[in-house]
Amino acid sequence: MLHFFALLEANMQEKVKSLEESKFSIQPIKFLIKYEGLKQGEHLIDLGTFGESLEGFAKILGTVGQFIATGEYVKQATYRDVKVVTDAKLKKGRIEIATWVYIGTSIFAGVGATVIGALVKHILSKGDREEVEHLARALAQSQEQNQALAKELIEQSKEQNQELAKSLKDIVARTLEQSAQQSKEQSQLFFQLMETLNRLTEGLTNAAKQAVAPIGKSCESITVFDEGKSLVKADLHLKDYLAKKSQPLISDLASFDIKIIGLNLDSGECVISSFPYERVSGKIIDPSFSFSLE
Repeated sequence: MLHFFALLEANMQEKVKSLEESKFSIQPIKFLIKYEGLKQGEHLIDLGTFGESLEGFAKILGTVGQFIATGEYVKQATYRDVKVVTDAKLKKGRIEIATWVYIGTSIFAGVGATVIGALVKHILSKGDREEVEHLARALAQSQEQNQALAKELIEQSKEQNQELAKSLKDIVARTLEQSAQQSKEQSQLFFQLMETLNRLTEGLTNAAKQAVAPIGKSCESITVFDEGKSLVKADLHLKDYLAKKSQPLISDLASFDIKIIGLNLDSGECVISSFPYERVSGKIIDPSFSFSLE
């Protein structure tokens, strides 16, 4: 009997460890990209702009997919684990590019597949900063589900066998402690996600311009479908909008007068306002600044 409990405890610890690692499997995500209103013939499209467009979509889907997998913004395709593959089909008057994004596992519980579509839509539209903020909050909250699952699993084991519950006392205590720590760190996580998402969406500006290159030259519009539903449609108006949107540049060092409107005293993560109606994520790294409330 004791051997049985030892095996069951080891199994429970392994499950809890797996949950703590926050890795959730995601099936390949399919998008359908349609180049509609072909101008040069039913099955003809300019090869130069078509190739440029495919490269842009590959960058967008690969970068966003890598963020869903790891929570990081990885610019270079060489260092991305996510794969983007395609199966092109010719239709009368249009070209369809069926695209699968192979992510594997994600650190975001249950929302990874949804968020990748939302990010693609944001990048290929006139999205605003509030959309990014909502996405960051949703992703931060998804992390709480992992701890909730671990706690529920242990509580069920306590009810099944009192002796096993005693042997798992340390696991319960550790899980509750981690849950409390997670609540404390939620604000820090939100700031980190906001910063990463802002860099990611702004950094893909040129990729978005590449993606819509054929519009007005070889086709009238490009529509991206997600699970059979239109996710975003790019037309000449959007192309003109993206053309006027400049890629962010890293300037030389400069001095600014700023106002801190949000601050995490534990980590130094903050939100600053340097211009009217504009908020920027930041972090105080001066070692002389004390984050402790004590």
